[in-house]
Amino acid sequence: MDVNVRDVLKTSVINEKNKHKYEVLRKIIDSCPDEQVVLDFSTIIVDVKGEALADIVTDNKTFLIIKNDKDFYGYVRTLCTILGIDVSKKCKFTQDAAPVVQDKTAVKIEETYHKMRSILEDADDGFKVLKLRKMYSNCGENTYIVASILKVCDEYSNTGIIVDLCNVNFNKEKLEKLIKEIISRVQNKSSKIKVLSDNYKNEIETIAEISGSGVNTTSDKMMYLDNNVAPGTVGILSKFSSRKSDKDMFGRGGNGQPKVSLPALYLKHDEKYAYFKRYKHAEFKRRYDYYVLNEEEHPGLKYEIIKCPLSELGIYATCIGTSWQFTLPVQNDENNMVPTSWFDGERTHSSLVTLPQYIMMVLNEFHEKYNIAELQECIAISKKILREKGVKFNR
Repeated sequence: MDVNVRDVLKTSVINEKNKHKYEVLRKIIDSCPDEQVVLDFSTIIVDVKGEALADIVTDNKTFLIIKNDKDFYGYVRTLCTILGIDVSKKCKFTQDAAPVVQDKTAVKIEETYHKMRSILEDADDGFKVLKLRKMYSNCGENTYIVASILKVCDEYSNTGIIVDLCNVNFNKEKLEKLIKEIISRVQNKSSKIKVLSDNYKNEIETIAEISGSGVNTTSDKMMYLDNNVAPGTVGILSKFSSRKSDKDMFGRGGNGQPKVSLPALYLKHDEKYAYFKRYKHAEFKRRYDYYVLNEEEHPGLKYEIIKCPLSELGIYATCIGTSWQFTLPVQNDENNMVPTSWFDGERTHSSLVTLPQYIMMVLNEFHEKYNIAELQECIAISKKILREKGVKFNR
């Protein structure tokens, strides 16, 4: 016989005032001399135990169902232990899973994320555009905004997303955190994310350059070198400080400013390193230029073979290295124009040439073997850029 205790006793709790109701259960049990009586206590609270309840629990014909009431179940279990009864044969106890208490910040992030998705616009190149100013003019200290932006970035990282932060006042710490997180995604996951902002312009330009390049791991770099950088390619090899106290957002020491940048030739790579022939600064000059500066004959080019760990090497504009960066010698402004001189038998002449031009002059003068076509292209690109900017140089 199944008995819903709450329905039979017409109460939701058994306490001192109504403990006499146990007599009703006793009568039901006695009326079933040859039948098991299943007493369902799952919807009633048992505040008072006592002798009457103990008598019901220990009756051979009863089986109890208890839900969530740990105190009552403990009482039944104690009685069973005293009497040597297997509690599983006397009682079934169940407990609801603890209710999930939703974190307020998590809820806010989810709400904000859905609002951001609803204002996304389409760009011509297939990217989505998130214009944050359509939702905020001031982001202040709100941590959930950064988390929500990153959630949107993660969703559209494969197809591409542009995060437009222009004309939005951002807490500096929160903006820096956002930029760092985006850099991490672009560097480590090849995410296609671009950023528009009134701040951190250098970092944002770098993000745009390496976004979606797919060159992140050592294996990626090996493949990229094999397919895009021929042995003998001329470039600038930069070394960053190893100090941990002044790293930039990309993990480069010296706040991202190289401590030395010198002309170099790419030679080869193995599974761990890329090898470069790096020329020493003092001697990397044309013969006559060296003579004018030092009043002595040029001793010849001097160099050293540099072994760069692939894991720390950046290549062109495809990936950023934490210790080394190899870039093509393309000149973008007049700051790196190089003066050079020559003697025609009567007098000395001088002129300004582009950096890649001067590198070619030096390498040719000392009969170095290098990738001529690649360097000629760098010269052509540099001249085009400088002409457009109105920079004067020897053509």
